[in-house]
This record gives sequence, C-alpha cells and structure tokens, in this order.
Amino acid sequence: MDASDCDKSRLFATYRHFRWMNPVLGNWAYLLKQLIIPYFRENPPTYNCIRLLDIGCGGGDVAKFLDSRLRKAGFKTMVTGIDPDGNAAEFRDDFATFPSHFRFRQHFTHQFLGETFDLIITNHVIHHLRDNELTELANECERLNDGLVLWNDLKRSKTSWWLFSLIGWPLHMNSFAWEDGRVSIKRAFIMAELARLLPNNWEVSEHGLFRLAAILKKNNAGKDGLS
Repeated sequence: MDASDCDKSRLFATYRHFRWMNPVLGNWAYLLKQLIIPYFRENPPTYNCIRLLDIGCGGGDVAKFLDSRLRKAGFKTMVTGIDPDGNAAEFRDDFATFPSHFRFRQHFTHQFLGETFDLIITNHVIHHLRDNELTELANECERLNDGLVLWNDLKRSKTSWWLFSLIGWPLHMNSFAWEDGRVSIKRAFIMAELARLLPNNWEVSEHGLFRLAAILKKNNAGKDGLS
C-alpha cells in the first residue's frame, strides 16, 4: 500500500478498515486511561488546550478517536495531522469528515518552525523507518514536544504473525490490510531493539497484546511509563 501506483480502491478500503482496526488493535483506550489522561491531569497543557500532532496520520482515524475521548474527559483540543502521502489526503477529503478544530497537512516534521505540541503521537509508523530515520524522527519529536510523545507500534512476534495471518485473512478480499499487517509485524521491533535506537530520556514499554510504546515526557518528568 506504500506504492504510489497501488490500486486506489483497495487502498481506500484499507483506510476504512483502519477506522476500527487502529483504535481497537492499537490498544489506544488503554493508553488514554493509563498514560495520556493521567499525564495531562498532572501536567495541564500550557495554553489550556491539548495541541495534538499525529505524525503519519493516514485517514485520521486515530487522531479522531483520541480527540473524542480527550474531550469527553474534559480537555480542550486542537488537532494537527501530517502525512506526505497524497492518497491519504484524497481519502480524507472524499470519505471522512472532521470537526473544525482539525487541520491536515501534506507535511514533514521539519517543516514546523516555531511551533510545539502537547501530545505527539505515531501509530504504526516507526516500523516503516530505517534506523537513521527513526533517530531523526526522535530528534524532531524532542524539538516539537511541549508535553508527551507517544509512539504506538507493533511488537515483532512469530505468534502475532501467525494469529493475524489466520484471523485477519478475510481482510485480504478487498484491501491491503491483511498483506500490510503481515509485512508490518515482520518489520516491527522487539523492546530491546527499539530501546537501543532511542536516547536515554525515552522509555520503551510493552502494552496489550504484542504492542510497544516509546514514550518521551517533557523534561523527563515522572518517568514511570505504563503500569
């Protein structure tokens, strides 16, 4: 699905599948309860509004899920999603609706000058990166961070690969979700690998089933991660 000339109908079907797959399989409700909401209860955002940046936002489903839950928890939010893929932008324009406090850009992190964010997230992004690209992204997130950075990704596992291969097979019919998922699991990190690539002020934790989270808190405050 990363190819520029991929079948657009299957690609857009994949984005539609991601609307339920990413929030559920990504264990985002747990991350909200155990990390994100407690962090901002203890460290209110600078401008009384959580400025959320979703890097590699795709169809925008994760940002929309987090925004809804954060608002239900009583926080004000402003959401920015960036993704250099023009197909993702086309899907959002044609098949998705977002509140007025959302903005999307065909953008890279280095294009933000003089702007910071309270919550920076990625979902299933880092396993697509080479080691030097991951290090560069970590540096960019540190530069842009005014609160909490959370990279949520897969954990490489033969068990998870086989489970997804068997259970997710029906997704193969009309989208790239099954094929992409199997490749992504093989590309994913284990905990020690990811920890070695990140500076010491980052923390890597496991959560849910076959999940990793890389966490950076402003000024390394309260480095207690996930329970």
